[in-house]
Amino acid sequence: MNKTLTILILTFLSLNVYSQQWSQLASGTSENLNSIHFINDTLGFVAGNGGTILKTTDGGIVWNDIYTLNNDSFYSIHAIDKDTIYIGGNSGLHKTIDGGLNWFHLNFTSQVQEINFITPQKGYVFVASNHLCITSGGGFSVYIPGGKYYETNDYGASWTQFSFHMVGNAGIQFTSNSIGYILGARLDGPGSDCAYGGRGEIRRTTDGGLNWTTTTPFTYEGPLDFHFINDTLGFLGRGGSTITYDGGATNAFINSAFAGSGSFSDVKFTNEHEGYITRGVEILKTTSGAVAWTSDYSGLNSLSELYVIDTTIAYCIGDSGVILKKMLNPVTSPDTIYSIAVDTISMNFGGLAVGLIDTISYSFRVYNTGTEDLQVTLAAPIGFEIKLNGTPTFSQTIATFSLGAQLNKWIDVRFLPTANQVYSDSIQVISNAVNSPIINVHVIGEGKPFSVDSLSI
Repeated sequence: MNKTLTILILTFLSLNVYSQQWSQLASGTSENLNSIHFINDTLGFVAGNGGTILKTTDGGIVWNDIYTLNNDSFYSIHAIDKDTIYIGGNSGLHKTIDGGLNWFHLNFTSQVQEINFITPQKGYVFVASNHLCITSGGGFSVYIPGGKYYETNDYGASWTQFSFHMVGNAGIQFTSNSIGYILGARLDGPGSDCAYGGRGEIRRTTDGGLNWTTTTPFTYEGPLDFHFINDTLGFLGRGGSTITYDGGATNAFINSAFAGSGSFSDVKFTNEHEGYITRGVEILKTTSGAVAWTSDYSGLNSLSELYVIDTTIAYCIGDSGVILKKMLNPVTSPDTIYSIAVDTISMNFGGLAVGLIDTISYSFRVYNTGTEDLQVTLAAPIGFEIKLNGTPTFSQTIATFSLGAQLNKWIDVRFLPTANQVYSDSIQVISNAVNSPIINVHVIGEGKPFSVDSLSI
């Protein structure tokens, strides 16, 4: 009896540990997978290259290929219920009303990249198209890739085209029947719209898509994706360097860096604290509202899309038929994070005559990248002086000051050589941060003999 009980306990503990990790499911295909959608925690669909459409009825344990369409590539799938499913790909938009037994071409001959229905009757698709623009110098006409959104109010029988054109990796999400968001790079109109690459925007509707207003533009840095967890709180991923938190109604953007490099393809949050992004073969996780990120999974194949069910189950799909699953237990409060960073680690002051005070100072910035206030002190080596930007007096130390969460301070530095020699040392940034209690900013300068010519230095 005791042995049996021990085995049962160990088995239960092992399942608990396993459930908190990403596990790979047997998809039965080696095709690259691009889109995933679940109706509930057991019934879901996946679409990908090679005309692949997969279906599971047991939460991903078994996947069946329910349809293959002439080696088409599918980029989006959306299920209304167990019978009605829409799928978009290179050959346009397709629909089934019998759970995937039979499919018919519904509309569009161009590539359909995204599908999103907010009711069985009302939905949106993003259809790829090229946009004609004129270069800002009045030179020549060029076509840039992008697309337009279309809306249906009759189960997909007819579609109305939006007036604006989007470029970049566009996306659409409705958080309710009335409030929705569209993400993409911005086109400004003839004469300037060819230079869309540096600008991005989110468009917002509060009347179910009748009117769309543009939020404050942000810097476009490449691949884009976003996820709103309610009507006003969303997270925007851009390029390979930042996650941006957006207040929605206030149009406020706050940048927060994540470790490493490389562009990502998807972002999903379970609540205001916990979220996931896919980056290459990795999944990164935050429990601090995008302030800090850690690796949650790393594999061999590129990952494309995340899907979260009721904040308790997560799926991730990718190349070569990869389907991952994880049971979630979202945090209800953010992690306490004491973290610091600087925007430069080296400063070169060149040569300066001994006895002169350089009228030019250089600056670097100290960031509190955590969730809690930091206590920061700075100390400069011999030959250099420092001060907080905006304060009048240089010295070799900056007394301890409080730096609030997500805030930063500029530090001014000047070079004062007292001997004919090279000064090479470091300014120490000392704090109660866990990640780097001491950061060394290397400073170098050369003291030179005083001469009349040196007065012009």
